[in-house]
Amino acid sequence: ADEVEGDSWTQVGVRFLSGACAGSAAVVACYPLDLIRTRLTTQQPQTLHAYSGITDACVKILKYEGVKGLYCGLGTTLCVAVPSFSISYMVYGTLKEYVLDDERFSNFRSVCADGSERMGGGATLACGATSGIATAVVTYPIDVTRRRMQVQSQYVKVEERLSALDHFRGILRSEGSRGLYRGILPELLKVVPFVGTMFGVYEVMREHFALTG
Repeated sequence: ADEVEGDSWTQVGVRFLSGACAGSAAVVACYPLDLIRTRLTTQQPQTLHAYSGITDACVKILKYEGVKGLYCGLGTTLCVAVPSFSISYMVYGTLKEYVLDDERFSNFRSVCADGSERMGGGATLACGATSGIATAVVTYPIDVTRRRMQVQSQYVKVEERLSALDHFRGILRSEGSRGLYRGILPELLKVVPFVGTMFGVYEVMREHFALTG
């Protein structure tokens, strides 16, 4: 029993580490586009250097802020993405294991063409949605801090910009802990169907290619 439990915890660790590696690679590769998107959607008339589009934003950021400007807030974003992917994959994989192994969830399983069992569509969506909720609740305060860091570059001079920790403390001081979760409801309304659908499609395509491969 101890050996089985040890193997189970090993699998949880593997899922967590795999999600962390995947999240880190995705963030570093795509971060400049995420930064530009955020600035384009939040710029105001008083923006220091207004952008007319993606290319213009990229050129102006490089001109006025250098390559570092394209990665402003990357550290905070990694603090969101790494636990986000890790928790998502870990929670989903663990819930999936319970559904497939525990007889109490036998009604939530279906039989594949090769005779093996898999989770039903509803269970897959539910497990995916649950992993999305867990991820959002844990990482949302860091995400709020990250977005404020991305946006400040448009309105605040370089020497006056705040660090992630300064932003975090400022939110707690002026808005309290509720400020760190401002907008969490729309986030959950987006995350639940998004992550549930993502894992649902993943399982369908995984089964399809396994059968045709």
